[in-house]
Amino acid sequence: MKALRLHGYHGEQHISLDDVAAPTPGPDDVLVRVAAAAVNPLDAKLARGYFRDVFPLKLPYVVGTDLAGTVESVGARVTAFRPGDRVMARIEATMGGAFAECAVVPSWLVVPVPTQFGFEEAAAFGTIGGTAWQGLFEVAQINASTRLLVTGGAGGVGGMAVRLAASIGARVFATAHARGLEFAKRLGAERVFDAEGKLDLDDVDVVFDTAGGEGQHRLFDVIRDAGMLASIVQPPDGDMGRTRGIDARFVFHESNGSRFAVATNYCAAHQIKPSIDCVMPLEAGPEAIARVASGKARGKVVLQP
Repeated sequence: MKALRLHGYHGEQHISLDDVAAPTPGPDDVLVRVAAAAVNPLDAKLARGYFRDVFPLKLPYVVGTDLAGTVESVGARVTAFRPGDRVMARIEATMGGAFAECAVVPSWLVVPVPTQFGFEEAAAFGTIGGTAWQGLFEVAQINASTRLLVTGGAGGVGGMAVRLAASIGARVFATAHARGLEFAKRLGAERVFDAEGKLDLDDVDVVFDTAGGEGQHRLFDVIRDAGMLASIVQPPDGDMGRTRGIDARFVFHESNGSRFAVATNYCAAHQIKPSIDCVMPLEAGPEAIARVASGKARGKVVLQP
């Protein structure tokens, strides 16, 4: 079969489309014929060695974590799925394997694809849906009365967070770069601020930070006493949080099949689907990863084997 493999920590230019043996599922695994796989910023960071101490990879490494497709076969102990089922999954980063014609996935990470989702949408939902759900509902525990600021509101996780929060009636504000201002507003943000400009806002209950950078410190200025700053990109300044009475947390997303199923079913029921920037063939994987890393994509970039 064909698979996109990373051969060294030198960037996406060192990812090649290789002929490899098809993987064999273990007793608790599901073998999926991949119909679509989504690219994440993490893929570029792994390829460039940014997380080599956190996520040590066994090279050559089949890139990709988010996929959707059809079950080819199941391990001896798997009873929840059978060949022909439409499924989706978010694989652990150290395992990888999504950017290939077939992938082995532990059965506890696999969930059925809702009838409302096509394969491209299902693949695109994995990381952004799970991360936004974890940050908003498990960590920040937002509700209809929450005043929420989402930084990077036109991005993958940020855009999904805007839609999820708006769907429960929360008051949602967002930051975005100039080309994404209208896009974030269409997703459900009440007001959108230029990420490079003044943040004219105060008394926010929660800031969900998907952008990070040097500007993270100014986010403390808009949060009310006893509010929360939850960031998925970098640990917030804990000392500043304690000084101002703000709960400052780093949200580290981990693959979790139960959370994934809840988030997927909620979004399907509420017609919340990920935005697709473009669909590219598997052999264009390096270009797709570079596009995501550049920040030019407006929505998810999806690969098709």
